[in-house]
Amino acid sequence: MRKADTSRKTKAQIELELSAVEAELQVLRDREPIDSTVQEKMTETLHSLQVHQEELKAQNEQLRLTQASLEQTSQKYHDLFENSPAGYFIIDTNFSVQEVNVAGMEMLGRTKGRIISKPFLLFVEGSSRRTLDDHFLQVRNGGARTELWLLPEQRPPFPVILQSVPLGSSWGESWRCLTTALDITDRKAAEQALRESEARFRAIFEQNPMAVQIVDAEGTPRMSNRAWTRLWGRGLAYPFSGGASIPKALGMDTHLGQALDGQSIDVPAVHVPAQGRDTPERWVHAHIYPIQGGGNIIPEVVVVHEDITDRKRIEIDLKEHTERLQRQYNNLRALSEIAALPSAFGAAQQLTAALDLGRRHLCLTVGQITRIEEGISTIEHHSAPPEAKIVDGTRIDLSEMLCSLVIETGNVLALPDLHRSPYANHPAHHRHGVESYLGAPIRQRGRYYGTIAFYSSQPSPRGFDEGDIEFMRLLARLVGSVLEQDENRRDLAQSNAELEQFAYVASHDLRQPLRQVSSYVSLLQRRYGDHLDDTAREFIAFAHDGAVRMDHLIVDLLEYSRIGRNTKPVDAVDLSLAVAQATANLSAALIEAEGIIEVAPDLPTVRGDFTDLVRLFQNLIGNAIKYRAPDRPPIIKVSSISTATEHHISVSDNGIGIEPDYFETIFRIFQRLHTPDKYEGTGIGLAICKKVVEQHQGRIWVESIPNQATTFTISLPNRS
Repeated sequence: MRKADTSRKTKAQIELELSAVEAELQVLRDREPIDSTVQEKMTETLHSLQVHQEELKAQNEQLRLTQASLEQTSQKYHDLFENSPAGYFIIDTNFSVQEVNVAGMEMLGRTKGRIISKPFLLFVEGSSRRTLDDHFLQVRNGGARTELWLLPEQRPPFPVILQSVPLGSSWGESWRCLTTALDITDRKAAEQALRESEARFRAIFEQNPMAVQIVDAEGTPRMSNRAWTRLWGRGLAYPFSGGASIPKALGMDTHLGQALDGQSIDVPAVHVPAQGRDTPERWVHAHIYPIQGGGNIIPEVVVVHEDITDRKRIEIDLKEHTERLQRQYNNLRALSEIAALPSAFGAAQQLTAALDLGRRHLCLTVGQITRIEEGISTIEHHSAPPEAKIVDGTRIDLSEMLCSLVIETGNVLALPDLHRSPYANHPAHHRHGVESYLGAPIRQRGRYYGTIAFYSSQPSPRGFDEGDIEFMRLLARLVGSVLEQDENRRDLAQSNAELEQFAYVASHDLRQPLRQVSSYVSLLQRRYGDHLDDTAREFIAFAHDGAVRMDHLIVDLLEYSRIGRNTKPVDAVDLSLAVAQATANLSAALIEAEGIIEVAPDLPTVRGDFTDLVRLFQNLIGNAIKYRAPDRPPIIKVSSISTATEHHISVSDNGIGIEPDYFETIFRIFQRLHTPDKYEGTGIGLAICKKVVEQHQGRIWVESIPNQATTFTISLPNRS
């Protein structure tokens, strides 16, 4: 027990007891003699003393170790205090600085001697001093944290976070606190940069012409810009929501899931129907982007809507306009194809081909031209599939035909769906099964001839527009022109027949008196020539020459009138043969004039009438012989040049030439440049040449240098 009790004694108590024991022991030693009891007690006491000595050594060692640990810890705290990056200040009850670390001195730009015992207020920027007073008042109640500006020496003020806690009594009986100053200049700069970035983002976000909305992972709007509000409104929960929700027509549910998976999505133009009066129909082009958060999490999605309504309407209008232009182009092309039908076609064949092209162009089954007379419509021409069982010449009561309405209005009648039109009860619909109809009136020589119409037993698959209506107007005019030309051809054929008969009679009846005049003048000259004076004989010669010239003129007129009226088929004509025949016919005149003719070996072959072409070259070569220069023999050259579309045949000579003023005049009938006494002729030869060339769909012209040379050029179609 004693040991147990002793073990709990302090060092001082042990040392005191030890001294007492030693004193007691010394007293016992000084006594003589020592009995056994005393000796035993002394031994026991000595043992106890040794135990106390060992304990004392152990406690001394422990105390030494504790003291070293305390000193080491104190050094650590001192190092932490001195070397901390934050400024540490010990403030006393007068708010003066009692201690400061290195960081604090660097913050204030002063040495420790210039800081210790100085009021902390001196080191604070003027605008922050009241804040400092409030801060220390709060510290007395348990602690405070404040932002304020320190005022260092030779440096501008800078912001710090000042955090103070009161210190315990171990620091002394008077009140003290530990004040920590943390430089937040970089943080303030970052916060300022963040605010500026936020301001820029907000400006870009709000001023963006595109509608932008940020939605969370649930699709709830978090933020919308002004353009979004203008586009979709504020939303029912405004101002407690992030804006109006995305219209369902844009399919956001699907796109949101894809965006939350990290995909950027571009949604093509989507039509959003009108949603009441406040939200008209729109076309929107959408872009959806994920906002990447921490840990590969996508908490929000950016939705951008570009209102392309105006552009889309322009595109739609442009498309419609393009379609109209395309249809007009198709109309014009169809009309061009119809107008380009060969003139060799008869009117019936030409009109039937036009109807066939028209019904295929309009996508309708039947096309027909109907003549209207005295309340009866007669099918004159038609184009239809065999199953339609339409026969030309069929007569139908006008009241059963829609053409009666066309004639009544005098305009195009367009009914793409007869069942849905005001004429649903018309006999053409319920008797003849007409479902779509497009007809126009035909005028011929200022009066209504009838109608041209296209119709089908099904509604028109594409409807009829203004282009189709104009197509029908133009086609009706073209058909009227063809019908009028056909009638004119018939009238002309009759007139030509009458003219040919007249020409034959005229040539016979006119030449007979001329022959009598010529015969009697010749007889008069033979019988009484010796009894007449020179003047009378001259008069008789004038009369005879006049009768001969009149006979030649009548023959040339007959020849001119017969050109183009023959009914012989058009054949391939080798112009080399035609020129050879013409040269043979003029061989006597060529020999007499001592002329030379050079014909190129490669003259082309053309389609035409051999006799008329021989007459053409005979007149041109004959004129070259006739109008030769008096001082040189005629040299005549016939050559040709061919292109993909035309043959150019030239007849050149070295004769007297022609003045440029007469290049057009010489091709007119009865136009002569010289008197009959100088160059004989009737003035019809070149007119015959022009008529022959035109009958072969060609052209003829002249180039000449007076007193040097003349070249006649003929252009004929190349149909090879």
